[in-house]
Amino acid sequence: PSPSPSPPPPPPPFDKELVKALAADAHTTLIIYMGLQTLPQLVSALLSGGGSPTLPAVAVERGTTPQRKVVFGEVGALHSLASQAGLKTPTLLVLGEVVALSPSWADWKEKGRPLLWRGFSDEAT
Repeated sequence: PSPSPSPPPPPPPFDKELVKALAADAHTTLIIYMGLQTLPQLVSALLSGGGSPTLPAVAVERGTTPQRKVVFGEVGALHSLASQAGLKTPTLLVLGEVVALSPSWADWKEKGRPLLWRGFSDEAT
């Protein structure tokens, strides 16, 4: 008997064409629950749809707990930054200009863009 062929890879857990279409609107905010594992594919779809690599973004691990970790960055660098910070699931991703409206975004930029924010006091580490 010959070996059975490998099944095709599963589709991404998001609609690439929808992400590309949303990328065309600079005022769109994407919020992705549990999106850390597919972040590279998500960013690729966003950029191929015309999204800006400098779009403000944030990844929030365990956001409602004292173990919260927050990584701010631009979409093009978010996967690398989240990896450097050691983020794990559950992580919420927010991509869009709305991130820049957060007082924490301004503080993050003002304090030299530290890699990671922890806890509820928003003290940079």
